[in-house]
Amino acid sequence: MFSKSLTLFFKVLLVLCGFGATAQYDEQLKNDRSYYFNIPPQPKQKQFYLRLGSGIATYYKSDHRYMQNFRIPLSFQLEVESNKFPFSFVANTNLLTQFYLDDFVFAPSAATVSLKYSLAYLLNKPSKFDFFVLGGAGGWYAYLTDIEYAQVKAYTYKSETDFGIGVTGGGGLSYRYFDFDFGLQYMYFYGKAHFIAGYFDPQNFYIGSHQLHFTVSYKFWINKARYKCPSYRKFASR
Repeated sequence: MFSKSLTLFFKVLLVLCGFGATAQYDEQLKNDRSYYFNIPPQPKQKQFYLRLGSGIATYYKSDHRYMQNFRIPLSFQLEVESNKFPFSFVANTNLLTQFYLDDFVFAPSAATVSLKYSLAYLLNKPSKFDFFVLGGAGGWYAYLTDIEYAQVKAYTYKSETDFGIGVTGGGGLSYRYFDFDFGLQYMYFYGKAHFIAGYFDPQNFYIGSHQLHFTVSYKFWINKARYKCPSYRKFASR
């Protein structure tokens, strides 16, 4: 009789301990965020992709004094970026820019390579909006046409060309919709050319300009990460 009572006592004790352990482990599971299945799968490797885009200037102003706007600039850019780093590399070309001054038409163009920094990376969480700054250097090519003497074949300096190296900088914001980016980007380019421009000696021409572009770009994947399921805590016993 005593042995049966002792056996029954231990069985009840084990059941109570078992329930207590179960409640403890359940509480630990609930404290684990992955318990609620709200943690997105973590990529197994870094993701790299190309972003190809173009833009049209909504505002532009020559760095050279008294120059007037003549033709709206266009821009094309190629960006290489990763999901793990705030920095990316941007190759940009600026075409079709034209200004005029008196009887001269001035047409500078440039191709640059810049380092871009995403300020949204500081938030440490995904965001559809991105703010960024960038800076770099590149080459430029410019020509100056004297339209007053354009039909005079004997005039040597009716069209002059020059090229060189300059620096660039800017910033902007963008909105990401799936693999598309829509944004506004301010760019400034600095460079100095030399043209006769109707004088006897070469004159300085500042080929740079301030430009604000509306841009559209699309993301092409270089490598898509393979996803793995989130890891969960394992318990040896209940």
